[in-house]
Amino acid sequence: MTRKRVIAKGNLGRLGMLSLALVVALAGMGVGYAQMQGGLQSNGQVLTDCAFTWVVSNDDGEVTNISPYGDIDPGDDSGGTSYDRWDAQSSDDPSKAQEMGIPCARYDKDVARTTVQMSDGQRIITVLVENAYPCYYPTVFFGLKNTQSFSVKIKSIDISYDMPELTVTFDGITENQVLSTGEEVIGRLGIHTEQSAHQNSTYNVEVKVVLVQKE
Repeated sequence: MTRKRVIAKGNLGRLGMLSLALVVALAGMGVGYAQMQGGLQSNGQVLTDCAFTWVVSNDDGEVTNISPYGDIDPGDDSGGTSYDRWDAQSSDDPSKAQEMGIPCARYDKDVARTTVQMSDGQRIITVLVENAYPCYYPTVFFGLKNTQSFSVKIKSIDISYDMPELTVTFDGITENQVLSTGEEVIGRLGIHTEQSAHQNSTYNVEVKVVLVQKE
């Protein structure tokens, strides 16, 4: 009897160890799955970076048409007049901020250029302003879409730049704004190089928006 109890006890210990290993393995699989779905779950929320769907500069020399909105930046038609620094790579420089779909005022010269790109899996927008000078006013438009199967809320809007001669404005989306599944909103980034800006200056601006699951 004693021998049988010892054997049974030993078998139970091995079974317990196997069960513990299985629990740990399943937990690891759960963490991996959560990471693939957009982040670790915390209090029912899945931390999820945004998905920018498109981004457009109004001074890169190309009118961009985005369905279903039409031409985003009319006037950005690679035209240069008295001074055409960039040829077809840019247009006459914007002298005021632009409303989406409406031509903006432009100088009679093509000196500066603004280009944009998305990176980090379309989670970050980077703006490059080249050959800038005082009172140059490029505008950047972008689409932000909830690609999740649940409603999300905008947790934060982070705009990074460290140049006091720039004034950067942002509108179209706000913190705590809720996006339903499949909903796309349009944001606008306005850049103004102030009088303190030097000729031939180069600037970088970065935008990142973080979404969380709506409770």
